Amino acid sequence: MTSQNQADQGTLLRRIGSIFSLIALLATFFVLMPATPVAAAVPTVLSIGPNGAVTTTAVDATTGTTYVGGSFTRWGAQTGSGAGVALNGTLRASFPKVAGGSVMVSISDGAGGFYIGGSFTSVGGETHTRLARILRNGAVDSEWRAGASDTVRALALSGSTLYVGGSFTSVTSSSGTSSSRARLAAFSTAGAVLAWAPNVSDTVAAIAVSGDAVYVGGSFKTTWTTPGGTASSRRHLAAFDAVGAGTVRTWAPAAGAPVNAMVLSGTTLYVGGSFSTITAVGGTAAVRGRLAAISIDDDGTLGTWSPSVDGSVSALALNSTTVYIGGSFTTMTGRPGGTKARTSIGAVGTAGFGIVREWSPSLNGDVSTLNITNGSVHVGGSFTSVTPVGGPVSTRNRAAAFALGSGELGAWNPDADGVVSTIAVSGSSIYLGGAFAMLGGSVRGGLAALDPTGALTSWAPSVSGGAIRALTVADSKVFVGGAFTSASGQGASASVRYRAAAFAADTGALTSWAPTFDGGVSALAVVGSTIYAAGEFSTITPVGSSAVTRNRLAAISTTGTGTVSSWVANLNDTATTLVATDTLIYVGGAFTQIAVGGGSWTTRNRVAAVNLAGNGSLASWAPGFNSTITALTLSGSTVYVGGHFSQIYSNGSWVNRTRLASVSTDGNFTTWAPTPNDRVDSILINGTTAYLGGAFTNITPSGGSTTPRSYLAAVSTSGAGSLLPWAPVSDGVVASVSMFSADSLRVIGSFNAISGTGVVSRAGIAEISVDGQPSAPGAPTLVAAGVDNLTITWAPPSSTWNPVTSYEVTMSTTRNGSYATPAAGTCAAAVETNTCVVTGLRPNTRYFFKVLANNIDGDSPESMPSTFLRTSVAGGGPGMPTNVLVTPGDTTIGVAWDAPTSDGGRTITGYEVCLTDIDTCQPPAASARSYTFTGLTNGVSHQ
Repeated sequence: MTSQNQADQGTLLRRIGSIFSLIALLATFFVLMPATPVAAAVPTVLSIGPNGAVTTTAVDATTGTTYVGGSFTRWGAQTGSGAGVALNGTLRASFPKVAGGSVMVSISDGAGGFYIGGSFTSVGGETHTRLARILRNGAVDSEWRAGASDTVRALALSGSTLYVGGSFTSVTSSSGTSSSRARLAAFSTAGAVLAWAPNVSDTVAAIAVSGDAVYVGGSFKTTWTTPGGTASSRRHLAAFDAVGAGTVRTWAPAAGAPVNAMVLSGTTLYVGGSFSTITAVGGTAAVRGRLAAISIDDDGTLGTWSPSVDGSVSALALNSTTVYIGGSFTTMTGRPGGTKARTSIGAVGTAGFGIVREWSPSLNGDVSTLNITNGSVHVGGSFTSVTPVGGPVSTRNRAAAFALGSGELGAWNPDADGVVSTIAVSGSSIYLGGAFAMLGGSVRGGLAALDPTGALTSWAPSVSGGAIRALTVADSKVFVGGAFTSASGQGASASVRYRAAAFAADTGALTSWAPTFDGGVSALAVVGSTIYAAGEFSTITPVGSSAVTRNRLAAISTTGTGTVSSWVANLNDTATTLVATDTLIYVGGAFTQIAVGGGSWTTRNRVAAVNLAGNGSLASWAPGFNSTITALTLSGSTVYVGGHFSQIYSNGSWVNRTRLASVSTDGNFTTWAPTPNDRVDSILINGTTAYLGGAFTNITPSGGSTTPRSYLAAVSTSGAGSLLPWAPVSDGVVASVSMFSADSLRVIGSFNAISGTGVVSRAGIAEISVDGQPSAPGAPTLVAAGVDNLTITWAPPSSTWNPVTSYEVTMSTTRNGSYATPAAGTCAAAVETNTCVVTGLRPNTRYFFKVLANNIDGDSPESMPSTFLRTSVAGGGPGMPTNVLVTPGDTTIGVAWDAPTSDGGRTITGYEVCLTDIDTCQPPAASARSYTFTGLTNGVSHQ
């Protein structure tokens, strides 16, 4: 064989290898691990924050501590209205947050996870409308997308069928198909709507399945099998075939009022609710005091079991020969034994007429749900304390566990901050659902402190009787203003404090500073040793003195008990916001006149500036606005103004300017005029950007198009105020925006969550990046190969606040080698699109590529390297190998193929088989057409 022939055959071999590698890559992934059968959102660790709105914040410049005030009562793991806990009560932080409504019902999915139903609309950040499945690992099942048009209140799983009841009139399958279903529906475990479609006239609250029958209870009085079908009277109880369309059965006992709970024991169905009679088929009404036992025979025979309670029953649980009962009642009656005190919970034997057991813990609120597991009765409801059998009163917020036999209180204590409506057990997890926002956490009565990293500190004074509206820090004290009427120092009892108080910044102790305001305080600002207060008040009473008139604006000493200054600036209506300098205080609100230093009233439409010297004198600064001001910010010689207004008074006339304006400190309005569609509550100037927070949902820049902005926006301070791309999405009003670090903001408000690039979000408080380098682009892939060139492309990075301006490409001849900028072609310089061409390459040679993205904030990380991309040979070659078969093993990958149908007119001398992700290629003999890679790591994917 000549050297030329050898070279030709070597070229052919490499050509075959290149084509085969490309075909193998497109055809399959070589996987050495089991496939995951169900797609799911990755479980995320729950954020830590408050369970209510944050309305105000202040930073201690000395320590870096941030003090926050609001309507919250706790600070802890933000579960939303559903959460998973271990059997010992420990919170499972990886469970998805439930938002948009309550969780009313939950059951085991039989695989370590749960089905949940209620009024919610979001689970784990995904849209799940009133139904969802939580997987065993705590992730929401992203593929299971069944939904309902209204609240789901009952669930039952039988084999592969999930029966659902509630107040809905239609349901949606995982594929998005909607079907009419009146209060009852059935889904496959894949989320498909089944043909089962009995209809009832009102809410279904309970479902039980026995063999080929489904029993339901609720508020309904009529049922029919299909829309438009024949109606049948069924008063609060009904039974349907479990298969097919769900034909109504002849079983028809009638309850005199709604049925709320059911539990099956063999052929007996125990029911609870608010009824006082049950009428068996063909019989007369029999007295049953909110509890009854009914046979599931065709006639629905009423049993003799007839205990009663003096209220209503919401939950039932069965253990052997005892029925545990929860609800809203204070006594329980059984025969024999008479009436016994039982507060919200009790137990009755299943034999005879139903003997009331001695098991008698009591609770100070209603019980909504019961679940028996591991020898304990787990209880959920609205209670906040429990008294176990023979034990003292103990705090248990809405969830507790009692021993089955003794009624002894267990250590299980999830500590919910709202009603617990459902408890279900699956594997080693207990799912709690309800109207709560968090489990556990630390009590915080409207006040909290965060260290410079954002972590909660032990500082924990509190206020009560009204909301907190303003905070400021001075003289080692945290001054608080609002509508409250009492305050408690850390670890101390409450003291009277009308609308203002001060706490020690280090210990949280309540100080003696205690001026009494006769109306709310909305804003505070400190200059030197004087604190300026604005609000709705008209008098202030210092400690040990008589009331003095101060209409909506006042100056008070920060020292001692709070002496009221002789500085006077009376306003004729509410003041809402303050900005102070060393010599002036700017005030905004709803007022239209001001009287300073005992002088006459002077017109000032919603804003004014008052000199701080002496007893106060009115500055000449007098811009006018036609409605209330809610935000003022001073930056250099410009005052930025936000509020409800639609006009400003400029140069002797009223002109349009909607909810935002800026005015110089000499009183001249600028051309800056972005237009939000609702009020602005906060304006932060950072460099040449104004960050806005408020109640708006869109912004219209001057001369531009209306653009969605959900309670947060950024506009340029230059010119008319162009809208910037920074656009985090809040689901509620933003009260304040402030700097958190050199490149991030702290945002507070009444939102549950904020989403977007660089967001760390908690209910009521979030940190948000003000800029963002791009994320890494996708690994480059081949578009076309030439003898001396390669055209490549890549997926752009995920969105950032500022767009990608260019890309930089690097290349190497080995995957893990040194990468350098290409010498020639369009990839050799910065690339504006996500495709470019590299030229000046060697024929039939492998190359690897990486790419990074640039924007005005900086460079992204480099992409993953490409698989090897090969230039073409200088001449023709064979066709592609066919019927590629990949066989993965524990530490091996076997590959086999058929010869190409065309050999290019030359003898094929060999093939090249490659694992491109680790740059490993092997040349098996031409006749073998198979190769096995060995010595690989188990559980690692390869290409």
